[in-house]
Amino acid sequence: MAVKKRPKPIIAPQRQNAGPLLMDNQDTKNKGDGTKAPKRPTTILLPDDLKREAQTYAEERGTTLTRLIVDGLRWRISQVD
Repeated sequence: MAVKKRPKPIIAPQRQNAGPLLMDNQDTKNKGDGTKAPKRPTTILLPDDLKREAQTYAEERGTTLTRLIVDGLRWRISQVD
């Protein structure tokens, strides 16, 4: 009888302030944008290439796609037409 080998677990890099449990690392209260303002889920449709580009841009700058969109909307709304 052959012995089954267990697959090696994939261990993702841990954040410096990561807790031992998955739920310790999730921002379930503020939903990841770091503000305490009331929020409403909103769906937007983006072209695939734009979403990938925006996601990469956000990751390179240590932020989230949500924060990037919120900041972009606030900046655009504040501009004088």
